[in-house]
Amino acid sequence: MLQGCRSVDEFERLNKIDEGTYGVVYRARDKKTGEIVALKKGTRTLLGAKQYSTAIDMWSLGCIMAELLSKEPLFNGKTEVDQLDKIFKILGTPNETIWPGLSKLPGAKVNFVKHKYNLLRKKFPATSFTGSPVLSDTGFDLLNKLLTYDPEKRITAEAALNHEWFREVPLPKSKEFMPTFPAQHAQDRRMRRVMKSPDH
Repeated sequence: MLQGCRSVDEFERLNKIDEGTYGVVYRARDKKTGEIVALKKGTRTLLGAKQYSTAIDMWSLGCIMAELLSKEPLFNGKTEVDQLDKIFKILGTPNETIWPGLSKLPGAKVNFVKHKYNLLRKKFPATSFTGSPVLSDTGFDLLNKLLTYDPEKRITAEAALNHEWFREVPLPKSKEFMPTFPAQHAQDRRMRRVMKSPDH
């Protein structure tokens, strides 16, 4: 069992917030605490798994990384089945060899079109003369590990943070060089002062 797993049955699904590259996102209420959370449906939960874990969040990070690089959603499905089909077209249709236990998931019984090959590298080549987003071999290694089908083999958050891609040139800017913005409540206070000012 994956560390941090919770059953999706522990949450009351309230409404769909969004459906995008990172999966389907629902607003949900934790039945034990009443806390409102965002519940994402990655490939495993799209196929009917009842366990939610940090591995689903790691899948979402891979989708977000791809979207930041390409400036468009990687798997932009209109429905859950369409979402899975788009995933399979790019990553290849999973099977028991690469994802042990897949056949036990309820949604795996659907007869999806078999896509034999992972085409992710074609979407993110190491070099490009066509304007495609480029991604180094180490960056592609991280992306591929984030988008690994088998959640037991998917990269962990700690391993992702320590991945060599984050030490590759060009290095990320240090926090001191990042722009800062005042907190929203501070902006609101300034606006109220301006509005009360006798000059306005």
